[in-house]
Amino acid sequence: MTQRLEAEGEKNPQTQYNWDDGSDHDGVTKIYVRGDREGIQFIKFGYVGTGQLIDESFHGFSNQCFTQMFEINHADNEYLLSIDGYYNETSGVIQALQFKTNMKTSEMMGGKDDDDDDDGETGTKFSLGCNGHKIIGFHGYAEKTLYSLGAYFTSLPITKLEYKDSAKRELYDNGNSGYLWDDGTFQGVRKVYVYYDGLYIRCVRFEYDNGGKVESREHGVKALSDVQEREFVLDYPNESLMSVKGTSTRVYIEGDRTVITSLSFKTSKGRTSPTFGNEFCRSPVEFELEKKGCAIVGFHGRSAYYALHALGAYFSPVPHAQ
Repeated sequence: MTQRLEAEGEKNPQTQYNWDDGSDHDGVTKIYVRGDREGIQFIKFGYVGTGQLIDESFHGFSNQCFTQMFEINHADNEYLLSIDGYYNETSGVIQALQFKTNMKTSEMMGGKDDDDDDDGETGTKFSLGCNGHKIIGFHGYAEKTLYSLGAYFTSLPITKLEYKDSAKRELYDNGNSGYLWDDGTFQGVRKVYVYYDGLYIRCVRFEYDNGGKVESREHGVKALSDVQEREFVLDYPNESLMSVKGTSTRVYIEGDRTVITSLSFKTSKGRTSPTFGNEFCRSPVEFELEKKGCAIVGFHGRSAYYALHALGAYFSPVPHAQ
């Protein structure tokens, strides 16, 4: 479903100067901006739709001189997620804009001459963004300069990373190791608990954010002798869980089984948890759950009362961390 976020900046009732690129696009591919000391003179967007590039018209005054351009690689699953901007309350002109995708962040664009060292961060700040959504179109108000900017959003794709991808082999032994569970997807991960002994991971518990409320899911059994409990807390929503590394091995428990022996977690701020569990097990196989530009928003896997047998994850694009 498409959502329309109203324009930020100067509002003006002269509708003949309003522009609207619409929302009939799959994503944004290029952004052109030219600015001077008064603010942004014009802005132009390139879109992709039904596999074809769509070149839109200028909004504002064009002197055919592109000073700044920001490109988004839609073919590599890069999406425009949010924008920060500044506008002058006296003149109403937008001074500068910065664009953020799930893989990178643009420089502050507009609001300066070529030989000006000012970064454009003056005036009243505004932001355009919608959690869990990507920008697919723009609208606004412009005359000889850009006065306001609004956007159209649609839901981001969710990617499910299967268990066998994580360990590069069949982790769940033709489906016989443990019982299948699936937490589904949420806005993000707030906290992780790991329960383990000297052999392997016995239990995991995840605390997710569900519209501001905490949802907890637990898999395995933690009430065993010699089990240690460890937790890893994220500074959500300012920090996202980006990847999981672990090791697995094969053991004989009522037959030949695969079990996970250790886990560690990495965040969007570059923090890495300690390694929980036994990473020095016999014949360990390393695995990693990660997708470029995306954060983990849910887990699925297999477990039994005595062990965690497999772990997979759901990923959703998140704004690039500066």
